[in-house]
Amino acid sequence: MRIRQALHDAIQVLEAAGVPDARLDAGWLLEELTGVPRLALSFSEETFLQSITYQEWIERRAAGEPLQYILRYTDFFRRRFAVGPGVLIPRQETEILCEAAVHYIGDRPLRVLDLCTGSGVLAITFALNCRTAEVHASDISPEALCYARANAAMLDADVVFWEGDLFNPFDIAFDLIVSNPPYICRDTLTTLQREIAYEPNCALDGGVDGLDFYRRIAEQAPLKPGGMLLLEIGADQGTAVTTILGKKWTVCERNYDYHGILRVVGAMNAG
Repeated sequence: MRIRQALHDAIQVLEAAGVPDARLDAGWLLEELTGVPRLALSFSEETFLQSITYQEWIERRAAGEPLQYILRYTDFFRRRFAVGPGVLIPRQETEILCEAAVHYIGDRPLRVLDLCTGSGVLAITFALNCRTAEVHASDISPEALCYARANAAMLDADVVFWEGDLFNPFDIAFDLIVSNPPYICRDTLTTLQREIAYEPNCALDGGVDGLDFYRRIAEQAPLKPGGMLLLEIGADQGTAVTTILGKKWTVCERNYDYHGILRVVGAMNAG
């Protein structure tokens, strides 16, 4: 089968299955197997020798499996990270949190914690972009930490990893605590796109109102005097999270996405 025909057939299968961005996903998977750039796939007369693998990948994508799990990687902040079943797929919105944290750290020798690290994209980016920082990362999931440690080794990033529930592993305080915690309301999990069902529930479920982890973080965060919390939030959680943080900390930073939606809230230990 020629490459362009394989692409055409795959697009039809994914569109029939209701896959968003069917053409993009079909092209991405085909480029991965052939090395032919996506923009050239529709014109390629080359014979496709891995059609069975491609068909299997398309069937998995048509069934709802996330593209990143099939590829076994995702790109974040201009680097490539390994992901797969058992770890949350980093979203584009989290780059807003990452950028805010990298800017805050700068070239200062801060002790930084990436809480609920998942695949480690935030902690590893901090370690590579802010060489003077002492970077720690934690997660309750041993599966997620396997990916995080592997990514750190692959990218030669100096990160100290901890396993445990939120702040339980620590008896030290931090200059900066960054987190993209679970924040989806429990009752809405089953109403989201089917790809979400493949990702670990513990990385998504934020409790009945989606705010459980913000309450715990606000109450328990071991911040040094003058230390900062930077938290990613859901699209409609700005007022609620700001109120929660303001009960103990001084809210001092807000970052918005490209649609004008508040995505990151920062609070300081002013004491």
